[in-house]
Amino acid sequence: MAIMAEYRLVDLVRHLRPILAYEAVVEQLASTFDPAVRGAGEPPLSLRVEKAVEAEPILHYPGFVTPGRQSTLRYPSVAKFPEIVASVIGASLGKPSARFIGSKTPGAMLADTDAALVQTFSDVRYVALLRSPLDQINSSMNRRNRTNLGCDFWGVETVEAAIAYYKSTLAGLIALKRLHGDRVLFLKYEDLIGDSEAALRLVLSHIGVEWTPPPGMLVADRGALKVLTDEERLSVRRELGAIEDAWTDADLSGVNPTGLALFHDILPQLPEKLVTVSMGQKPDFLIDGWSLPEAAGIWSDASKAMLLFRPAHSGDRMLRLDVAPYVADEAPLGMQVTLNGKRLGRTMFCPGSGAISLSSETNVIVVEVGKPITVWIGPFALSEDAPNLFEFDFIGARSPASIGESPDNRLLGVQLSGVQFIDVM
Repeated sequence: MAIMAEYRLVDLVRHLRPILAYEAVVEQLASTFDPAVRGAGEPPLSLRVEKAVEAEPILHYPGFVTPGRQSTLRYPSVAKFPEIVASVIGASLGKPSARFIGSKTPGAMLADTDAALVQTFSDVRYVALLRSPLDQINSSMNRRNRTNLGCDFWGVETVEAAIAYYKSTLAGLIALKRLHGDRVLFLKYEDLIGDSEAALRLVLSHIGVEWTPPPGMLVADRGALKVLTDEERLSVRRELGAIEDAWTDADLSGVNPTGLALFHDILPQLPEKLVTVSMGQKPDFLIDGWSLPEAAGIWSDASKAMLLFRPAHSGDRMLRLDVAPYVADEAPLGMQVTLNGKRLGRTMFCPGSGAISLSSETNVIVVEVGKPITVWIGPFALSEDAPNLFEFDFIGARSPASIGESPDNRLLGVQLSGVQFIDVM
């Protein structure tokens, strides 16, 4: 096993992706050698390929073999990309024979981040190791103190910020669990310390590794300096007391399917009145794929964005979204909406004065560039016993920099300015 720390596996995947650019170039060149697309006055295919490979004999053109020349793949390809990533990790960590690779990644792995892993590797597993609220926030404040001494890098400076960070991390991990189900294992740090062998067996079984632990194996707890004041402890208990009180007996590992209900009350509630999303604090239900607040709203800045809410009572609802779609350069934008894995529908935002849709499943809206509109989604029924995760996939999202409009490199979909849930009578 080769496990990286601090440097994320998904970052390595992204940083290595440019080496696949050559494959795209070769495919483009190969298409010009196809008789079906070659111009009538161009030289024969064999002469063109022979001329091209004279200067560089290792070039390979898919589907073509020069007489007497061995046709062998000689450049990085998408098919080999997982092996390339694994080889880089194996070489970096001195474990060239590693069969399982991974990284220690604080926080959630959602949206484009999670998608990059799933697209690259056929079987991705996650382990969420959690500590009790008081211990986790005490640890965060220890790291703050070490940062002040120049011994660490930690941006959480107050207990209030540490509480918000704890909630945000939990919400992200719960969304990940909603997305991937049994691929995500929750485990308590206290269980790892209390019964190391059982906890490690659970983790290794989760990732498909057979293992015989050495006799008397123990994972030692190094302990932590208690730095929270009485007032700070009260602040934690006011926000997270229910979780703290239930922590000792909580089973998060999946044996008890209701174990994660422990966290439901700290998840965002449904906004039944219109919530204005603009300058100020970012609403906590914008779980992933959203930029920072601006005067007119918050832009989605990834190909996928998410909203997460706690379980809700029964009954059909409609979701109101006030948005300004990014349809610059006369190009349309698609928005597909999914609730808890079930597709609700797709909307195409088209610039101009009129549009016709040939699909009964697609709602076409004609918009003026930069002008906000109200979009209604539903009706739908929300989950009563599990969190509710809305996913927005933006088809055709682009950055202003890509069309020369501005230096902004964010992948823009819609600018969200208002959210509301309405009961359907």
